[in-house]
Amino acid sequence: MRCGFSLLELLVVIAVIAIMAALAVSGFNSITGANSITSSADRIAAALDLARQSAMTKNKKIEVRFYEAPALGWTNDFRAFQIFEIGDSGSATPLTKSAALGTPTIIARDTGLSTLLLSEREKTNWTTNDPRITVPNAGTGYVCRYLQFRPDGSTDLPVDGKWHLTIVDAKAPGSAAEPPANFACIWVEPVSGAVRVLRP
Repeated sequence: MRCGFSLLELLVVIAVIAIMAALAVSGFNSITGANSITSSADRIAAALDLARQSAMTKNKKIEVRFYEAPALGWTNDFRAFQIFEIGDSGSATPLTKSAALGTPTIIARDTGLSTLLLSEREKTNWTTNDPRITVPNAGTGYVCRYLQFRPDGSTDLPVDGKWHLTIVDAKAPGSAAEPPANFACIWVEPVSGAVRVLRP
């Protein structure tokens, strides 16, 4: 009477378990990455909605800034944002602290995917009333893109453009020619200031 398993049978079972574990980890990583992208897109959309509502309730211009900043083990990418109230004299008062997206989630640098990162949206007019503030992990040597909401809820964006940000995984950012498999797009309607999040 035979009892136990042969070495070959044991190796086959171990191989099957290893394959199933690899598939489970891959699926888990994919789900985690998708959730991170969705969460980051929702955070930015909420900040844009808050900025629009603040502009209308305070009857002031409200500016949302997107910072290029590094993260531990990652290169500089647009991964932080902050909201400011712009006074009549041009002074900028922070309404929120700088918030960073969780790694490896970033705003796609390709301007075909993120038109709000076009060079024309770069903030360069720093003044004594609106100086470069220190951003965590970036100091004051960062690149910044921005948009403003007016008191009527509209934006300072040209009305003939399509304005959006695309949230991607830094490990697979894709491009406008070949978009990534996993992303979320935040659209800003320039006239109404309405914000929408779209997922594939």
